[in-house]
Amino acid sequence: MTKITRNIIIDLIPLYLAGEVSQDTRELVKEYLENDKELAKMAEQSTTIDLPTDIPVPLEKDQA
Repeated sequence: MTKITRNIIIDLIPLYLAGEVSQDTRELVKEYLENDKELAKMAEQSTTIDLPTDIPVPLEKDQA
C-alpha cells in the first residue's frame, strides 16, 4: 500500500476544497489536516483568497 504523504495531500487540497472528491478522499484529507495544523491553516487561508472575477474570455476566430 502506498504511504499517504504530505505532498499527496497538498495535491488533493484544491479538489477537496472545491468539493470535487469522493467521500473516502474527503475523509482522508480531513483526517490528515486534523493532524497537520500547519497544512490545515494553509488550506484554510487558500479558501479566503479572492480570485479575480473579471477574467477576459478569449474571442473565437469569428468574433475577432
